Amino acid sequence: DSTFLESLPRIGPITASKIIRYRERLGGYVSPFQLLEIYRIDSLILQIPNVQFHTQNFQKQILKIPRSGLTIKDLYRHPYIGKANAQWVWKYIQAHPKLTIEDFKSNSFLSTNDRTRLIPYLNFD
Repeated sequence: DSTFLESLPRIGPITASKIIRYRERLGGYVSPFQLLEIYRIDSLILQIPNVQFHTQNFQKQILKIPRSGLTIKDLYRHPYIGKANAQWVWKYIQAHPKLTIEDFKSNSFLSTNDRTRLIPYLNFD
């Protein structure tokens, strides 16, 4: 992964490392635009043709947030949840053992944008 990223123009070892670390925290990339969420990465990275192809490969490898054995700390580590929302999300998941996308979309403790970004990373039964 790092070798491939470093072979792309304008991506050195530090940027490659940031991209990989953020991918691991997220559980995979759903969109190339998520690269823009990484500190000090700008939109020029999206103009590199292989970056779009590379992130599309990760879509098949999204790691879902596990429901069994889930802890608040697990949720806290996810970039789209964070410390402020971890407890709310944990309680909501615990209260909805048969959580559906529709149920999750209807919660009010997260913004619409946060709910939309988080949906690909949740397990729904």
